[in-house]
Amino acid sequence: MQAPAHSGGEIDWHTFDVASAGTVLGVPQNTPAAETIRQVHTLLASPLRYPGMPADRLWEFEDAQVNLGLIEAEPWDLARLLVAEFALTYGNDWLVVPVDVPLGSLTSVESLFYTTTFGEHFLVQPTTEATVDGQWRMFALTDANGSTSDGLVTPPGAVAVQQGPALEEVLFLRDEMANMAWAIERTVQGPSGEGRDRSREHDEWRSPGAGPVSRAQLDYVLQTGVPARWIPYLPRTSGYRAVELVQGAMPGLNGAGVVPLGELLQRGDVKVLKDAEVPREGRFVRRLVSVTRRGDGAHVRWITRHVGIGRGERR
Repeated sequence: MQAPAHSGGEIDWHTFDVASAGTVLGVPQNTPAAETIRQVHTLLASPLRYPGMPADRLWEFEDAQVNLGLIEAEPWDLARLLVAEFALTYGNDWLVVPVDVPLGSLTSVESLFYTTTFGEHFLVQPTTEATVDGQWRMFALTDANGSTSDGLVTPPGAVAVQQGPALEEVLFLRDEMANMAWAIERTVQGPSGEGRDRSREHDEWRSPGAGPVSRAQLDYVLQTGVPARWIPYLPRTSGYRAVELVQGAMPGLNGAGVVPLGELLQRGDVKVLKDAEVPREGRFVRRLVSVTRRGDGAHVRWITRHVGIGRGERR
């Protein structure tokens, strides 16, 4: 297994990919050989519940915090539309069978039988054998070529992680009036290593100059500039009905572009964003210090990134 796209935060089975043939992976010394253990479980299945699931009864009130009918999707978002339709149409057909697996293991299901209340026994086939074309899969590990591998990996992750205050925070906002987006650096890491609030900074004053009427008591400014912590993202077409956001720069007093101070906006992979990455409600990205304790008692410290929902459209 390998996780080339993992840049921090929680790690789970979907973080990993199957290593392609010829990939050299570093294995610690004195690593014990893998052991295969077969187990048979007899459990009771329970109905699956998830946020936004349709109510079972006719006059039952549903949860208003999740509305699958308001999902915004483009014509090419087939996976998003398929998941929404599957959740609304077949949500009550899912059952949960909890199985405890060892930490740091790869678990695969060899066979699955279920017994009805009438004493009937049925064999549940994998989706690759039950579907017509054998292409429908869920919760499967894939490699770079798209081939799947049986089993789910349970990484030896930490049970509890302590996180400190944000070292850096960037808020991405939509500006529909200007047909663009903004990346606001709310917090950046200062020389001391701690986060510094950029809203306390004083921007350089740009004098509008004297007005055309020398005897006027007041001179009105048509508009003011944006703070230096506001970084523009301009739309650019990338194909048919496809738009990407390109990072720009506001002109400074010396004519040069104002560059961001934090590490997040200076990364090469955030210079160009897909239009769907910045929704109407906005999005924030934070860099945090995380600390946990390993199984042998040693402490591990690293920098993680969190992505969450913003505060709405900017007007």
